[in-house]
Amino acid sequence: MPGVLHERFGRAVEKAIWNALVILPGTDSIVDNGSTNVLLKGAEASPDGSFGEETAKFPAVVLEYGRTQTAKDLKKKADRYITESEGNVRVVVCFKFEQNTASFSVYEPNDNTRRTECTVENQVCLCLSTDLYSADCRLEI
Repeated sequence: MPGVLHERFGRAVEKAIWNALVILPGTDSIVDNGSTNVLLKGAEASPDGSFGEETAKFPAVVLEYGRTQTAKDLKKKADRYITESEGNVRVVVCFKFEQNTASFSVYEPNDNTRRTECTVENQVCLCLSTDLYSADCRLEI
């Protein structure tokens, strides 16, 4: 069961992404799927967050948050979402967080090689509040 830090951090990230999405043209059919299960090669996976077209089989964007997981474990998750959805998951953003800061990596399918490619690695994002446990945590990404 996710802890309070995991949930508050995740909600802050999802809120920031949603607020950025709703002002873009052509995003009316995008929905916040939350942690809805995704069927990958016969087994379900539960992303920490996801966004996509309302009627799509797979979310276009998957979010994973890790405090105790290693960066290598998060990369494996990203690779699974992308490869087992046959590239239908277009972006996986993995956040590795500590008490007051976090870093993120972005993974995307390389359509030529059919492999997962890291396009942004260990980019630091800072929480603007003094503590991620704070209910008013806002992210600067």
